[in-house]
Order: sequence, then structure tokens, then C-alpha cells
Amino acid sequence: MRELLAVALAFGLMLILLRKNVNFGVTMLITSATLCVVAGIAPLTVFNVIKTTFTSEKNITTLLVVFTVSILGGLCGRYGILTKVVDSMQDIIPNTKVVIMLIPAIIGLLVMPGGAILSAPFVDSVGDQIGISQPRKAAINLVFRHVAMMCMPFSTSVLLAISMNPEIGLYELIGLNLFFMILNFICGYYCFLRPVKCEKRVKKAAAGESVKSFFLNLSPIYVSILLNIVTGIPLYLCILVGIGITYLICDKKDFLKNFKDSINFNVVFTVAGVLVLQSCISSLDGLMEIITGGLGSGGWTAAIVLGLGAAFFGAITGLSNAAMGIVLPLVALLSVPHATSLYLTFVVFVGAYFGYFFSPLHLCQVFTNEYLKVSTGEIYKEYRTYGVMLGVGTVLLFAVMGFVMM
Repeated sequence: MRELLAVALAFGLMLILLRKNVNFGVTMLITSATLCVVAGIAPLTVFNVIKTTFTSEKNITTLLVVFTVSILGGLCGRYGILTKVVDSMQDIIPNTKVVIMLIPAIIGLLVMPGGAILSAPFVDSVGDQIGISQPRKAAINLVFRHVAMMCMPFSTSVLLAISMNPEIGLYELIGLNLFFMILNFICGYYCFLRPVKCEKRVKKAAAGESVKSFFLNLSPIYVSILLNIVTGIPLYLCILVGIGITYLICDKKDFLKNFKDSINFNVVFTVAGVLVLQSCISSLDGLMEIITGGLGSGGWTAAIVLGLGAAFFGAITGLSNAAMGIVLPLVALLSVPHATSLYLTFVVFVGAYFGYFFSPLHLCQVFTNEYLKVSTGEIYKEYRTYGVMLGVGTVLLFAVMGFVMM
């Protein structure tokens, strides 16, 4: 009970600090300190939590990836490379609404923490052409960046789910996730782009030249990712290759100055604050006992408890993988038929996505808001209709699938 009170007070304080526009990294550290004090976590435990946070190879890699990605994104913006990509895509696809959906969706296929920082400049540029407000640009960037993450065979989230429940087939889970992806896409388009009026763009260049320009200027991003996938070299090192490619294709004027100006330590500090808070939350063992106590023997009760549990942990950690890592092992504890196990895995997957997507700790949201100068309140106001529509649709989807599979 004390841990639940600690979480409630800490996150209430966090929302207040964010509304007061306190630096996000500072807010995370204050929230972490409040959580530890109210929950009664021993000072030595807190020290070990912080030590583990900054010595973990995974966390160090995350910080390095975010650091290098911010530099690559900054250089692409300063040399107009992003503008060239957008222009060539619009010559290939004349419908601007399709373009503004595809840009974050394509970049969303690239697996990297906080990767929305790469698509935000594209969405910002295209959004200006059709008169979209900054909060709506942020919502579009976030929704369509994540719309395909549940259906890619190489998605970290999909692979994690399969590894934690080996009885579930990869394409079985992707098949169920596809229904949610389509629902998400429809809700995103209906709420954010359907009302937008735009004229068909007149092509400025031949299709062949546009395709060549598109792949050349996007090469710093996709070469980095392909190099990582093919060779297994750490992503942050591959991104350094992307920075080198940026140097080769840009005009090289004031490159060192632009490189220095692209370094964003505030982004790294923000991620560090989030990682500390996530580590503090992971030390609250009592929360797991509350969830496991409500599972029962499966069926609708288990589906509700597991789904809400995944959403809860996704919201308070800002990571869908962390939520699934906590909740999915509980599915294996249930003696249920294969179809029911698959259904419960799907429920956990979607629940974790909901909590993660709408979490104020969601790094993509943090970076998008920072780039587009959008406040936390503005983005949640933009989400109102979308969140309700997606939530109702998801409940109906769960109900139909549950009756069929359980």
C-alpha cells in the first residue's frame, strides 16, 4: 500500500512540475527522490539503484545512441538534408497528407530509442505546407511513427514477447497485432488528418531524379541502421558512420561548428533522468504482488488484470518493453490452452503499448515536444478525441477476439 501511495504522490508531483515547465530531466530526478523517500527505500538501495543505472551496458548504450542520434538529426537539419528528402518524397507522392503519414512511419521502422527526434523535423516542414498546428504535428509524428512497430518481424517488442512466451509463434502474434495497427492507423488519420485540406502538389523534378535524391539524402539514416542489422556493430557506432556520410553529401561549410551546435546534452540529461526513475520503480517489489494476486486461473479476469497491469507499468516507466518484461512472465504461470495464451499475450502487448504511448516518460514524446516547442498539456489536449476513439475501439477488439479465442 505504501508503494502505491509513493507512486501516486511521485507521479502527481511530476505532472505538476511538468505543467510548471520545469526541466524534464530535473523533474525526473525530483520524482525519483520523492518516490524513494515516500516508499521508504533504504539509502544504500537507492545508491545501488543509481549505480546500476549508470553502469548497465544497456543504459550506457541507450545514452550513446540518443547522443549520436541528436547530432545526426541536428546536422541533417542544419544542412537542409531533411528538406531535400521531403521535397523528393513529395515529387514521388504528390498527396501531402500521405507524405506526412509515411515519413514518421518509415523512420519508425528504424529501431532506436527516442527515434521520433529524427522524424520530427520532417513532419514540421511538411506540416507547415498544409497549415497544421505545432501540437497536431507532434501528435501526427508520434502516432504514425509507432503505428507499425507491432507488426515488424524485427521489432524489438515483438521479439521480446516471443522470447518470453516461446509457445507463441512470431506470425501468430503479428497477425493479431495487425488488427490493432489498422485500428490505430484509422484513428490517427480520422482525428489528425481527415479535416486537413491540401491541394495536389505540382512535381518539381522527374521521378527518376526524385528517387535518386530521396535515397541519397536519406542514406545517413538507413545506412546506419542497415549496418547495425547486418554487422551487429553497436548502433551508436553505426550512427557515427551516418554522420560521416552526412559530411560527404553536404556542402561541408562550417561543419565543425554545426557539429558542435548539434550536440544536445539536455537530451542526454533527460534520458538519464528517465532511466533513474525507471530503476527506482523496478525496485518496488510490492507492486508485483498486487498484480499477481488478481490473476485467478485465467479467462476474462486474467485478461483484465494483465492488460491493466501492462498499461500501468508502461505508463510509469515510459517503456513498453519494460512493461512486457514485468507482466508477460505471468502469462506463463497460467495453465491455459494455446489460443488463450496467445490472446493474453496480445492483450499484454497492446496494454503495454497504451501505457507507454501516453506516458509522460515516453522519450519519443519528450523529444518531439522539445523539438516542436509543444508543452505536455498541449499534446494531451490534442490526444483527447484520438485517445477515446482508440480506447473504445481497442476494448471492442479485445471483446470480439476474447469470445473467439477463449
